[in-house]
Amino acid sequence: MESLSHDQFTRFNDALIAFYTADRVDQLVHEILTRIPTLVAVESTTFFPVDTDQWHFTGVVSYELGQTLFQQYREYYEPFDAYKEAVFAVTPLPAYDRSSDYMDYAKWARNPHRAEFLLPNDLYHLAGLQIIVNGTLIGDLSFHRGRGPDFSDHEMLLLRELQRHICQAFANCLAREAPPSRPELTMRAGAESLLRQCTDREQEIARLVALGWTNLEIAARLNISVNTVKTHLKHLMAKARCVNRTELSATLFAPRFPDLP
Repeated sequence: MESLSHDQFTRFNDALIAFYTADRVDQLVHEILTRIPTLVAVESTTFFPVDTDQWHFTGVVSYELGQTLFQQYREYYEPFDAYKEAVFAVTPLPAYDRSSDYMDYAKWARNPHRAEFLLPNDLYHLAGLQIIVNGTLIGDLSFHRGRGPDFSDHEMLLLRELQRHICQAFANCLAREAPPSRPELTMRAGAESLLRQCTDREQEIARLVALGWTNLEIAARLNISVNTVKTHLKHLMAKARCVNRTELSATLFAPRFPDLP
């Protein structure tokens, strides 16, 4: 990466301090959306949580683009998003990207998502960072410009360096955000023999599921991918002959609440 000026280095360092000292994911997202525009010229920034089962965006956080636009995107334009499709088709998933690296702008202009959604909202040049924690894509950061200069190679290298720190900061927040207080568990009669058929990892995951932890929380706690958590759950349900995590939890454990005073 080209050297930064003293002012740029100060802003870059301040951004990293803010990312790494964020206590919660929502606080971290706020710091990212407000600090990256001080490092790279953008007209709008957006954070999209990602559902990796269906490869679609499940929500949006943006200070420039509102929920109404996102609803239009989700309800009609997402299936026509050729840029997202092109990026997500790459293996391994790129850590960062810009639309001009993937799209022929002349041909893209005939795409409904481009012609009817992006261009009318002056979203001409796009760049993105993929947020990957323990091998799992959990979100996408999108940056937008109008009909001016494209994102330069130098700016993309700067975004690449930021992406590495942002992923680590997300991992830290997810590990730090302990789930809310939940009841303790007691093993149900007959469950001991079933659990003996399970690996130590499967038993650990079964207990966390019964305590109400999400797959993402379990992945962060155990330092494994969400897909690995899902694989263990599939094996657990097959052994327990259960169809979902609620039935699995009820089969193996019963909540044990502390005695009231």
